Amino acid sequence: AVLVPSYVLVGALLVALGAILTGGQSGQQVTTLLVTLYLVPGMFALSMLHSPNHPLMVALSLLPFTAPVVLPLRAAFAAVPAWQMGTSAAIQATCALCAVWLAGRALRLGLLRYGRRLRWREIVGRRVWPPALPEHGAPRSQAGPATQPESTAHGQSKTWLILRHEFLTTVTRPMYVLTCLGLPLLVLAQLGTMVYSNWTRGSSSGGVQAADEASLARLISLLVMLLLYGMILMASGLMLRSVSEEKKNRVMEVLLLSVHPRQMLAGKTIALGLAGMIQAAVWAAMGWGFLLLGNDSLHAPAGITLSPFVLAWFLIFALLGYALYACLFAGAGALVPDWRKSRQATLLIAAPACIGVEIGLLTTDNPHGTLAVIASLFPLTAPFVMVKR
Repeated sequence: AVLVPSYVLVGALLVALGAILTGGQSGQQVTTLLVTLYLVPGMFALSMLHSPNHPLMVALSLLPFTAPVVLPLRAAFAAVPAWQMGTSAAIQATCALCAVWLAGRALRLGLLRYGRRLRWREIVGRRVWPPALPEHGAPRSQAGPATQPESTAHGQSKTWLILRHEFLTTVTRPMYVLTCLGLPLLVLAQLGTMVYSNWTRGSSSGGVQAADEASLARLISLLVMLLLYGMILMASGLMLRSVSEEKKNRVMEVLLLSVHPRQMLAGKTIALGLAGMIQAAVWAAMGWGFLLLGNDSLHAPAGITLSPFVLAWFLIFALLGYALYACLFAGAGALVPDWRKSRQATLLIAAPACIGVEIGLLTTDNPHGTLAVIASLFPLTAPFVMVKR
């Protein structure tokens, strides 16, 4: 009764998003976000074991995207009241029906326009944008460095033109904003729930001792490494998408008539690197703010010092690591005929980064061992292992 409407809900939402989005890469990002919504509640298993009937767990059992995971876990630990199961099933069914209606309307409107993005307000309301009105996020063949007059191209740096166009196109995408703000909010909500649950269990014993300073120090170093890992691979993935899409649409051929390949690569690399740094800065700021708001429940341990010297080295390894992986992904995007066929190349290039993260985890207790030192010198693993050390 809960899982079947949940499947209908997600399937209908993906149909609606498929009619709205114009690129398959954006669809993959949305799918990843939906999968994350279902995976995050699974990390509350320990809290459910101690207090399965906590009001927060009851609320998660009723929400559409968390009920299919939380409700079975609660039922495994305790007897769930029948009214909660019935209410959860009713909410799932109602949301599924609404999603089916939304998907049908989105598909019906989306068939009437080819290559143009369908907006949410057009689906919910009845207003349709006139075809003559230029749309934000139009194909790059209609705007960009290649359409600049010759005098403008000589008066300004072509690299700067490519950089500005690529940066503005990337940061104004809805999926970029959603990933920049939505994903860390989910993680922080999860951490806040865990801290609150630990506080409620430890208040009777005179305070929270669920996470000692050693464990928190490990967690902070792990989060810093994962922050760098996410920034490098996400920004490099945007490079792969940009190069492969422009190659497929034959925009690259037009651009190369007036722009040198080095200028194009430099502009794209810098622009997407800035987008990745902004994303990482937002994630880090939200994490640091969460750490400060934790007060006595979650405070920075004495063994962790984020000095300017450490931050400077972090920035150096972040920039060099991104430059290396971005160029590799750009080469992969130029070699494959379509970005959909570049998954094997992406996995092959990203494999050393994953290995570097695993080595960073394995060498936590021995950061100066042989394995950690060798991985700190190998270019493809050095950014992650050295920052973790």
